[in-house]
Amino acid sequence: KKKLIGLKVGDKIVVDPEEVSKGDADKASMLGITKEDLESISNEFEYTISEIKRMEPCAINSQLFDKIYGEGNVSTEEEFRGKIREEMENMFNKDSDRVFKRDLSEVLIGKLKLKLPDDFLKRWIMATNEKEISKEQIDEEYDQYAKSLRWQLIENKIITDNELKVEQEEVVEFAKGLLAQQYAQYGMPAPEEEELAQSAVKVLQNQDEAKRIYEAIYETKIIELAKSTVKINEKELSYDDFVKVATAQ
Repeated sequence: KKKLIGLKVGDKIVVDPEEVSKGDADKASMLGITKEDLESISNEFEYTISEIKRMEPCAINSQLFDKIYGEGNVSTEEEFRGKIREEMENMFNKDSDRVFKRDLSEVLIGKLKLKLPDDFLKRWIMATNEKEISKEQIDEEYDQYAKSLRWQLIENKIITDNELKVEQEEVVEFAKGLLAQQYAQYGMPAPEEEELAQSAVKVLQNQDEAKRIYEAIYETKIIELAKSTVKINEKELSYDDFVKVATAQ
């Protein structure tokens, strides 16, 4: 921040990614590369200031309501605050579900103690990995891989035993919801239903996106099933305490 204050458009600044990141994973994500590629990059990146923007509070009026939620959808400050409250509640509910799923997976993995053919899996990872990977790297990352695989096996068992199914209509609705969220992030109203549905179908033509959406819906169904099955001890936390719990490794 100190380096940026006082600069103008056209000025250059040299930044060390190590100084502005929170570890290798964060640095790799920031630079758009893999953790394995970090060793081959420079510690100095030169940036040119191309634009300077200043944020100022916006007046709370119909112009703001229409810009965020679409024309005519919100007409009063009370409705506006109600919309924000609803969105915040949904966001925290999703974050709470993620914490619940994390805790649930930890408990089930610990109790079931599924045996895996570790030596075989390590050889398989080395043989099938797209990039060359050393035995040391596999040993270092294998515990996390094995944990993920165990949870995947448990999820599949839950889905099969409880006959959980995902219908095509659910997938399309989920994709439409994602698209609507993207429009909202840019302060744009979502398109009409027909156009939104067509866009959702196009998204689902991408196999990776379709797989991700199916997995997200199955995960939601597993969480809902677990909530109705296990005894839940609810805790009321402050925002700061909840953030600590949600971001704990």
